[in-house]
Amino acid sequence: VSLQHSTIEDNSEAPSYSALGRNKFTIGSIIASSGFITILSDYIGYGINNTQRHPYEHKASLAQSGLDFIRAVKEYLDNSNIKTQETISLAGYSEGAQISLTMHQLLEEDGITSVQKSIVADGVFLKNKWVNQLLVSRPTVKELNYFLKLIESYKSIYPNLPETWYHYLKDQYAEMIENGTAINSLPLNQMEPNELFDSNFIDGIVNGKDHDFIDALEMNDVEPWETKSPIFLFYYDEEQSNVIAQAKTFKMSFEKINPSIQFQLSSNNLPENPVLPFAIEVLKELHNKN
Repeated sequence: VSLQHSTIEDNSEAPSYSALGRNKFTIGSIIASSGFITILSDYIGYGINNTQRHPYEHKASLAQSGLDFIRAVKEYLDNSNIKTQETISLAGYSEGAQISLTMHQLLEEDGITSVQKSIVADGVFLKNKWVNQLLVSRPTVKELNYFLKLIESYKSIYPNLPETWYHYLKDQYAEMIENGTAINSLPLNQMEPNELFDSNFIDGIVNGKDHDFIDALEMNDVEPWETKSPIFLFYYDEEQSNVIAQAKTFKMSFEKINPSIQFQLSSNNLPENPVLPFAIEVLKELHNKN
């Protein structure tokens, strides 16, 4: 099982730096204790890869690093004469959900190993649709943080996107970030998009005029592909409505190719640790032979 973890806020949370506790490493350990060889790779920018900026929600680089780790693990298992079933399942939460599905597709295309199933939760797979809905709704602080981190990542990756925050945000918030205020420290509670984002930036996205940023979003969408391996989408019914809406749209677009995708809403949300109910779902699906 390859486990792609959710966003981390500090380098000490990276799998290679973690000890048992309420963290990503513990979730992997729980899965491993049920009988699976379980692997967790550090994302670019964290752990042993902390010399670079983390390419937040950039599917190509993050999925490739996950595939490289799978290749390394396969070589290690072969050299150590550890026998496996030669199949792999993928699991991922939040940022790890998109990475997992992109890896699933690439594993099937490259023939590295056979994919048993993917189990993912809380992922933003259709970013362009999600961002459009976010900018015309009342997003949560979590969503605003997520989107700001995405902007921070993409403007450093794509050279045609403006580097200055003044292009994206109203002056007072752009100035705060430019002067070193962390995104997580911005006063975003109960904030409407038009109070935070520059009006020209909102207009460019909503009315389809900001081609460069829209192209960056679409390049990081997860496009449906033909697969015979089941895919399980898990969301909480208390999640923001536009997060669930883009997930349902993704599911419907996938079903046009094949019906191997399942969608489930659950009320088993633990605000203090939302990944734990997902870990239980992962265990159930991994041991489900259907």
